[in-house]
Amino acid sequence: MVTWRKGATEFTVSIIRNPQRHTNYSYIPKPVLERLGNPDVLKFVFRGDDILVVRPD
Repeated sequence: MVTWRKGATEFTVSIIRNPQRHTNYSYIPKPVLERLGNPDVLKFVFRGDDILVVRPD
């Protein structure tokens, strides 16, 4: 099981590609999910050059 340094503020996430199915997936680190309130869904929003991650209501 992966562990993160206590108090870490940066997390690198790898993207696993499945070219046969034309899909990708990634695991979001537990500290990130906890900070977001353990949502079931995340929404990615593109605004210009910025990318926002939000918890939909």
